[in-house]
Amino acid sequence: MTSKPESIRSRYAATLIAQFFQMGVSLVVAGIVPRVLGPASYGNYTFLVGASNTLRSFLEPSVQQAFFTFSAQDRESGALSKLYSLFLIGQFIVILFVIGMSAVAGITHWFWPGQQLDQIVLLTAMEWMMFLALSLRQLGDSKGLTVRSQVINVLASLVTLVGLASLTVFKALNLYTYALLNLSAALVACVSLSYYLLSRNRTLCWNGNLTGHTKEYLIRWWSYAAPLIALEYYLPLVAYISTYLIQLWYGSSEQGYFGLALRWSGLVMIFSTSAIMIVWREIASAIAAGDQAWAAKVFVRFNGALFFLAMVLSTALAVGSPTLVLTIAGEQYRAAIPVMVLMAFYPLNQTLGQISVASLKAAGRTRHYRNLGLLLSIPDVLITYMLLAPPTAAIPGLGWGAMGVAVRMVVYGLLSVLVYEWTNYRFYNQDYGTALIGKFQAVALIGIAALVYWGLQSMQVQWGVMPIIALVAAAPVYLGLIGIGVWFAPGLIGMNREQLLFNAGVVRRKAWALIGRE
Repeated sequence: MTSKPESIRSRYAATLIAQFFQMGVSLVVAGIVPRVLGPASYGNYTFLVGASNTLRSFLEPSVQQAFFTFSAQDRESGALSKLYSLFLIGQFIVILFVIGMSAVAGITHWFWPGQQLDQIVLLTAMEWMMFLALSLRQLGDSKGLTVRSQVINVLASLVTLVGLASLTVFKALNLYTYALLNLSAALVACVSLSYYLLSRNRTLCWNGNLTGHTKEYLIRWWSYAAPLIALEYYLPLVAYISTYLIQLWYGSSEQGYFGLALRWSGLVMIFSTSAIMIVWREIASAIAAGDQAWAAKVFVRFNGALFFLAMVLSTALAVGSPTLVLTIAGEQYRAAIPVMVLMAFYPLNQTLGQISVASLKAAGRTRHYRNLGLLLSIPDVLITYMLLAPPTAAIPGLGWGAMGVAVRMVVYGLLSVLVYEWTNYRFYNQDYGTALIGKFQAVALIGIAALVYWGLQSMQVQWGVMPIIALVAAAPVYLGLIGIGVWFAPGLIGMNREQLLFNAGVVRRKAWALIGRE
C-alpha cells in the first residue's frame, strides 16, 4: 500500500501540533536533566554529543542533503534509500574505528579532553541513532508523508518522558542512564518509521534495483556536492572550535553553562526546524519542475512567518531566563543567566540561516553557498579566538568563556545569516528592503509587548508573588498584545486576514483529528 502525499497545510499543521507536544516534553527534560546531572556532568554530556555530531558531519560531505533533495525530486527512490542506508552503516563503522584507534594510541584526550572512553562510545552511538531517526523522518517529509511520521515522533518522545520520570523517581538518573534512554527512544522511532516508510510505502521508499542506479546517484551526488566538499569539511571544525576551547580552557562546568543555554534556546527552534524540510521539499520540487515563482512564494512566506514565531518565543525566553534558570536548573547554574539571556535570541539566527541554506541547496545553488560559507567563516574563527582566549595566552584574548561563545553565535551569527537571506531574495527577484522593514516592525511590536511582560512580572514580584508564578501570570498579556498586533497587521507574518483565519482553522481541525475528536 502506498500513501498519498499530504498537502503543505496538512503537513505543517500536523508538524506544528506534534512539535508543541514535543516542546512540552523537552521542557520537562531541560528542567530535570541539568539539575540532576549538575553543571560538570551535563557539560560532559553536551560536549560529547557535539563532538560526535562534528565527527559524523566530517564524514558526510553533503550526503544527507543530497539524499533528501533527490528523494524529493524523484517520486520513487528506493534504490537511493538503499544506497544511503549502506553509507550510514559504513559511516558508523568508520566512527567506531576512529575512536578505537585513538584509544589504542592513547590520544583520546587530544580530541575529547577529560572524557572517559566508555562515555565517548555510548554517546557517539546515541547521537548516531538519533541522526538515523531524523534521516527516516526526512525521508517521509521528502515524499509528503509527514503526518504519520510526526505521530511516531510523538510516541518516541513519550518513551523519553516516561523513562525520564521513572529514572528520576527511582533516583537512577545519571549520564549513562540518560544516554541509554535517548538511545532506546531513538531505536523505537527508527523501527516504527522503517515499518511505515520502508514496508508500507516500499514502492516509494525502498523498492528498486540498487545495482542499476548506484552510478547514476553517485554522479548526481558529485554534481550536487562537489562545490561543497571543502566547506562541509571546514565548517564542522569551525563550529567545533568554540566548544572544544571551552572544554580545554574553562572545563566541564563552564561547558555545562553553555550547554544549558544552547539546549534551552533549542526549544524555540522546534517549530522552525520542523518546517525546514517542508520548505526544502517544496522548493526542490518546484525548481525541478521549472516553477521558480512557486519556490519564491514558499521561501518568502515561510521566511517571514518563522522569523516572527522565533522572535516571539526568543524574546519570551530572554525575559524569563533569570527566573527560569534559578527555578528549574537551580542555584548551581546562576552563572549561566547572562549566557542564557543572550542565547535566547540564537534561534533567530538559526531560523533565518536554516531556511536560507535550505533554499540554496534545494535550488542546487551549492557553489554559491560554498563561496559565502568560506568567506564568512574567516572572521568567525578570529572572533572566536579573541572572545575565548585567556588574557594570559600567547596571543591574549578577552577570556569570556561561555559568554564569548554566545556573543559570537548571536551577534556575528545574525550578521552572517542576513547575507544568506539577501542572496535568496535576489535570486527570487523579491524586494529585500520591504522584507527588512517588515522584520523591524515585528521586532518593534514584540519589543513593546516584552517590556509590558517584564514590567508586569516585576510588579507582581514586588507585591510578594513568587517569580515563576508572576512570569506565568504575565505571559497571557504578552501573547495577547502580540495577537492583537497580528490581527490588525497580519502582514507581519506574511498573510492577509482571510489567510490567517483559514490557516487557524486548518490547525484546529488537524488538532482535533490527531486526538480522535474528528
